[in-house]
Amino acid sequence: LTQSGLFERRLYRERPKRYEYLLTAKGRDFFPVIAAMLAWGNRYLAPEGVSVLLAGRVSGQPLEPILVDAASATPITSDNVALIPGPRASEQMRRHIAAQRGLRPLSPSHIE
Repeated sequence: LTQSGLFERRLYRERPKRYEYLLTAKGRDFFPVIAAMLAWGNRYLAPEGVSVLLAGRVSGQPLEPILVDAASATPITSDNVALIPGPRASEQMRRHIAAQRGLRPLSPSHIE
């Protein structure tokens, strides 16, 4: 995780050598993925019961992470999203996505 840039290893004691691992900006941006994976694991991989929960730092109350759209705060689910080609999508990708959705391909100017 340090080699991937998610954590920074920092020496905090010389004798004996002790290190702490701090989230980098990249790691903080990845945190929602970890939170979602923890919640998924608690739901589907803990038949004996949950051993670790996320909780509000101030309230101490358990939290259930959800993914929401930043602009509207609408929860993002598999029922309300669709893939569209990005600005750098190839023509082949545009055709493929359009065919999957039963539409005509979007040109890059419609997306940017």
